[in-house]
Amino acid sequence: TGKFNQAASFNGSSSIIQGTQPAQTKNFTISAWVKTTLTGTWATAIGMGGTNGVATAGANMFISGSTESLSTSWGTGSAEDYWTTDPTTKINTGEWFHIAITVNNIHAPTVKGYINGVLEGYGSSGSDAIAYKPNEFTIGGRNLSGTLQSYWNGEIEQVRFYGTDLTSVDIQNIYNNSKPGSLSLLKTSSDLTTTTCNFPSGTTGTALYQFEDNVDDSCTVGPYNLTAVGSPTY
Repeated sequence: TGKFNQAASFNGSSSIIQGTQPAQTKNFTISAWVKTTLTGTWATAIGMGGTNGVATAGANMFISGSTESLSTSWGTGSAEDYWTTDPTTKINTGEWFHIAITVNNIHAPTVKGYINGVLEGYGSSGSDAIAYKPNEFTIGGRNLSGTLQSYWNGEIEQVRFYGTDLTSVDIQNIYNNSKPGSLSLLKTSSDLTTTTCNFPSGTTGTALYQFEDNVDDSCTVGPYNLTAVGSPTY
């Protein structure tokens, strides 16, 4: 079972979800619930491609093999950058964690990282812009010039994209998953907003992947439906 309903379950060696990346705007946010027990391994939760052996093309959200926490890289495909302040909370404990990154200005990015609604990662770059390679978008692994790698071992659920850099309050709302405008902890099933594309209140979602037996996008903007490879389960 997933955090709320079902989740996509990846085997760490061959299963991955890929397709056309949701539209990339000047500012954007990626959000997901993840669960893993990976140790000493670099594994990608959400990937935006890159040049094999060179650099990230886009922005990648992954677990660090050295810190076992949330990490990210962003770049043009010929150069890349990382946070100057790294998260410290381990996310490989076998429990569910909410992770998110926000990007302000893809041309000179400021990138923030949140774990369970708390800001832990931060970095900026004046030169390493974020490229857009829509055909190298992945969930549960990474596509480097056609080579699939950095496979996720565990579960991923509720992947969300936004065409804005959400505020810390918005990130906390997604983490608490309560009704729009409320930061109180979830109390009943009626508080769930897992099927609401434009959540939190006042935001507009670009894509939402619930992984309810499929890899379809629940938003109507695209929709940006994906393709399952290597038989991830639900």
